[in-house]
Amino acid sequence: MNRRYRFRENSPSWSAWVAALILLDLVLAIPDMLSDEPWKQFWHLPMELALFLLVPVLLPRSFARVVQTALALLLTVLTVIKIANIGVFAGFDRPFDPLLDPLLATTAVGTLARANMLLAVGACVATFVIVVGFAALLLWATRALMVRAEMSPGVTTAAAVLLILSSIGLSRIYVDALATTLSGAETTVLARAQIRMTYEGLRDRTEFAKLLPQDSLAKLPTESVLTGLKGTDVILVFVESYGQTVLAQPAFAALIRPTLTEFETALTAAGFSSRSAWVQSPTFGGESWLAHSTVLSGLWINHQQRYRALMGSTRTSLISDFKRGGWRTVGVMPEITLTPWPDAEFFGYDKFYGASELNYAGASFGYMVMPDQFTLAAFQRTELTPDHAPLMAQIALVSSHIPWAPLPKLLAWDQIGDGSIFTTARTEETVEKVWGTPSRIPGFYVRSIDYTLRSLMSFVTTYGTDNMLLIILGDHQPMSFVAGDGASHAVPIHIIARNPALLERLGGQWTQGMIPDDKSPIWSMGAIRTRVHAAFSPEAPEVP
Repeated sequence: MNRRYRFRENSPSWSAWVAALILLDLVLAIPDMLSDEPWKQFWHLPMELALFLLVPVLLPRSFARVVQTALALLLTVLTVIKIANIGVFAGFDRPFDPLLDPLLATTAVGTLARANMLLAVGACVATFVIVVGFAALLLWATRALMVRAEMSPGVTTAAAVLLILSSIGLSRIYVDALATTLSGAETTVLARAQIRMTYEGLRDRTEFAKLLPQDSLAKLPTESVLTGLKGTDVILVFVESYGQTVLAQPAFAALIRPTLTEFETALTAAGFSSRSAWVQSPTFGGESWLAHSTVLSGLWINHQQRYRALMGSTRTSLISDFKRGGWRTVGVMPEITLTPWPDAEFFGYDKFYGASELNYAGASFGYMVMPDQFTLAAFQRTELTPDHAPLMAQIALVSSHIPWAPLPKLLAWDQIGDGSIFTTARTEETVEKVWGTPSRIPGFYVRSIDYTLRSLMSFVTTYGTDNMLLIILGDHQPMSFVAGDGASHAVPIHIIARNPALLERLGGQWTQGMIPDDKSPIWSMGAIRTRVHAAFSPEAPEVP
């Protein structure tokens, strides 16, 4: 049996050739964003398909094999990016960033592991097996096309030419019923967009490095730093996933608006006043540290590359501003389980409380180790002592962090103790029960926001003093599948004080009370540091 005969015997059938073409057609047609009717997005004849047919015809055999293998692996990578793009848009309302998002994979796996370790391991193994299997399938398809092309170059060339002509012709057809063109080159467009995004990310690294030293607030005379707040405890509270959607969506607003109204009434009865507005967050659906660092640095930290550059710089922050002005500075972040937390040094805390420092003795709530009410109680017990020095504290409340189940129950403050009571003081619903019925998820999200707001209301009215200023704001909107398509990046901000002079110094642009409305101003989170200084540091520059 000669070599040529063996080759023909092992060659793929015409049915395998057709199957390979259909497989590549479907893979190339996979969209990078889902529409309301996803099946319509497959009504495309991808123009790149002709490339897989022409390569084995136009190139020498050995080189063609290398090119076909490279194309198969490239298509595997681009398909993974398409799927990642769909997921990132669904969660964070932005495209997948090839330069930065892979760095966050460990964070995503860690978050999942804290909720369910077995699920996290299973997800990693399944992802690896699926990607490798998918790559092998595409390699088979390109191999099938190549071998058949070597046997029937005329037929393959004719098919490629017909495909090109059909694509050109179909690209001019527009079918109203489908509301889509019948041909396209989405995979090529995606690849070009990813290359451009990588280039812009590299360029942003250089541009951001120029912004880091531009810090006029660091040059303020020490004697004038925040003198309008002398003797006042300033507590900056970030509420996880507290976004504009809780007041914009009727189903959410039906619960949250009455709670905020009750909050305002309770504040008034306790002698406090409040002002509210909106601020624009640099992130959406997650990555809370980007919002925190934007507020504290006064720079727009909208991705991980900027955050890492900031952490490696000598720029000052709102925390270090207060420290320079004579305040004791404290960070309270119950979601930080790494000890010591390396980023704490940059911000300049005199004392940092992570999960281990808060000494919670109850059962975990999944991602959030401890409930917000315990976090506030621990902060009050350790820092708001009767004779404490003026304090500036940043607190992160995370009971409203995904997956929103189970939820803690609100208790009397004298019941909390070491937190062991929360082993049973929680709702009966587990993550598996809630997420097993997706329609229940939004309800648990808004209940978690309600819990945190009620915890804060009770905290302020119980432990608030005449010399206290509270700034409460959301870090970002919840994920898109909860916030809804087209949701803004706006989050509420509330300023609360018993001393009316403090609120008067903020100016008249704020909305009175705890409910910002459509007429309330929308500011950038990056301007908060400047606004605080403009209101309370006599020599600070005015807000532009």
